Amino acid sequence: MTATKFDKRICGALVKRGMLTQERCDEVLAGASENGKIVEDLLFEKGYVTEPDLIAAMALEAGFPPVDLAKVKVASEVLEDLPQDLATYYGVLPLAKIGDILTLAVSNPFDIVKLDDVETVTGCDIRPVVSTSRAIRKAIEKAYNPGQEEMEQLMDAQQTAANDLELTETKPDEDVDLAEITGTAEGSPVIKLVNLIIYQAIKDGASDIHIEPFEKRLRVRYRQDGILRETVNPPKRMQNAIISRLKIMADMDIAEKRRPQDGKFQVKVDGRPVDFRVSVLPVVHGEKVVARILDPSNLTLSLDRLGFEPKALEDFRKATAASYGMVLVT
Repeated sequence: MTATKFDKRICGALVKRGMLTQERCDEVLAGASENGKIVEDLLFEKGYVTEPDLIAAMALEAGFPPVDLAKVKVASEVLEDLPQDLATYYGVLPLAKIGDILTLAVSNPFDIVKLDDVETVTGCDIRPVVSTSRAIRKAIEKAYNPGQEEMEQLMDAQQTAANDLELTETKPDEDVDLAEITGTAEGSPVIKLVNLIIYQAIKDGASDIHIEPFEKRLRVRYRQDGILRETVNPPKRMQNAIISRLKIMADMDIAEKRRPQDGKFQVKVDGRPVDFRVSVLPVVHGEKVVARILDPSNLTLSLDRLGFEPKALEDFRKATAASYGMVLVT
């Protein structure tokens, strides 16, 4: 594979500004041709140049502003103009939109054909800003899957706690390849994530877990004190695996996706059993799951923990202590 004109232009821009010697430039271009690697990746691997220096050199060469994508938060409505698959294909990321002008992060500002294609797809005038292909790849994943990074951080923080949750009842179909659905390792991301959702719900004193699929996202909500509260949501791409994992735990048919199903399972948390009743209902964008949590420890409440006002509690205690009469709970 021969080094492209853009590869030579990258190295030429660095040499011109004294950031790279000609010898190293020739070495990197030869390495890219022999190994089929991207020139910028080779530059970073060998430590010949830093990412900010490369962005600065290319911005000066192209005459477009540089951008640090790690510090940019992209609004969801901006992403609607360019789907994730096209952003990945073209290696670009829409950052902001004012009227019909779309600010677009690009790694190759000299590829006019690519910019024209994006302009046609979005129907906007393109205002390029310069970054690297590596930074754009990371930013695309973060921008189009906003819950993923936050979920991974939460999973890492709760790793020990979620591992304390033990499934005590499960009867998966012997013909089902569990490794294919939930990963080959016992601690696969899907299993960890489902354990975390269950553990966090029990810890927060929730009575139900709702897992609801939408067109572009998957929502997880806990019912606490009668109110549905949204939690950190998993990436959309994990939707089928999460629901399949719950169906396996509840002894349901994972191949059946068109009919409602009901099941149950039990887990142990801190040595105490907690029962779950699970319902799965087909909806427009997948399957909705509702799990009722039956935690015996939540049933043993004293009067002091029921939320009475002090005067009402005093009256109630006086009424229940009376030798005759009736107390109506309505």
